Amino acid sequence: MKSIFKILLLLIVVVVLGTVYFKMTNTDDPDITGTLYDFKPNIMVEKINIKNTYGEFDFFQEDDIWMVSSDGIYRANQVKVDILIQDLLDFKVTRVLEEGAEEYALENPDVVVSFTTSDGNDHQFSIGGMTSSAAHYYVQNLQTEEIVVTSSSVVAQMTGSLEAYRNKELIAVDKGSVIKFEYYEKDEHVLTVESENSVDWTLTYPFNEKARKIEVNEFLYNMLEWPVAGYPEIGDKDYEAMGLTNPESVIVLTDEFGEVQRFEFGVSDGTYTYARVGGQDDIIKLYTVDTDFETLVPETIMFVLPLKNTYDEVDSIQIQTQDMDVTFDIENDTNITLDGKKIEYTDFSGVFFKYTTISALGRVDKVTGDKVATLHTVKKDGTEITVELFERDETTLFMQIDGDKSYFIDISELEELLYAVNDAIK
Repeated sequence: MKSIFKILLLLIVVVVLGTVYFKMTNTDDPDITGTLYDFKPNIMVEKINIKNTYGEFDFFQEDDIWMVSSDGIYRANQVKVDILIQDLLDFKVTRVLEEGAEEYALENPDVVVSFTTSDGNDHQFSIGGMTSSAAHYYVQNLQTEEIVVTSSSVVAQMTGSLEAYRNKELIAVDKGSVIKFEYYEKDEHVLTVESENSVDWTLTYPFNEKARKIEVNEFLYNMLEWPVAGYPEIGDKDYEAMGLTNPESVIVLTDEFGEVQRFEFGVSDGTYTYARVGGQDDIIKLYTVDTDFETLVPETIMFVLPLKNTYDEVDSIQIQTQDMDVTFDIENDTNITLDGKKIEYTDFSGVFFKYTTISALGRVDKVTGDKVATLHTVKKDGTEITVELFERDETTLFMQIDGDKSYFIDISELEELLYAVNDAIK
């Protein structure tokens, strides 16, 4: 008889527990649904306010980017915000308590969270102390006053500091698709380079020229990987002392999706340089060694080699100076003649290399001075290129291409070419 009674009692307990579980997972009553709230599908969180032991934090969206405000406005860590939103919308409840107790620490809670959803409703709850197992927290819905228990993982994103909430990623644009790079010094526009494929670049300001893609890509690669060295003290808004009231330098990046990010660079203390990478307060410290912009000048970036060709593209090259007038005819790399006389490829290769690698150091509006050399290429397709060199100063020469665009080159480039020609003639 006792045995039957125990079995009946056990069955009653199972039925009661099963009923409670069923109710907690299958009814619309937010007290017993297994979640703190019962939101309709497609509901979104529009703004969040968190008050915790580190301060008060307001989260809001600006151009579809989550921002965090706390003694300044900063780009928020988008991953953390996404997790936070998911925890709010699907706030798991492991237990519903019938009444409060002092041990729950809900009278003066360390954390209060308020948020607004896309249906226009406001929600608020507080987070109290931990349970004896240290794996759960007591939580109170401040609108219904109901008290529940939730896992510590659910509230993990609600107890952070500004350093935890702000975006530590330096680059906000798409790293793999930067197509425009602008550089300014003291509000003066220095240069702009643009690309259609993020690999090959064209200098579009202050003039249109092909850009050295190795130099541009190397600078961008390094910049996109700059480490964040630190941050100013929280609440420090002395922008003038940081050199950010009138920045020393500015870089603007644009990606193929039209996203734009502006970087303003302030003063350096030797080790670190202040940089604003977003809104007014979104300021970081970079290592000064990374912020060397000496190569960001048009003369260094532009890529002008007017005589650059390969053997199979060229029919002949002519070099004229006051003391020399020679023509090299190129049938192929084994049949090369100098003024009608066959020469060895090894004798000509040095000449061809020096001739085709003459490069501009910079642009000029016009040329002056006496002509010192004429370099003339006839290509196998019938096109011709004429480069004229004129006196400029002791170290450089003016260079004019086909009587049009004007540049200057290092005088040593002509000297080395003539040396190679004399060496081939011997």
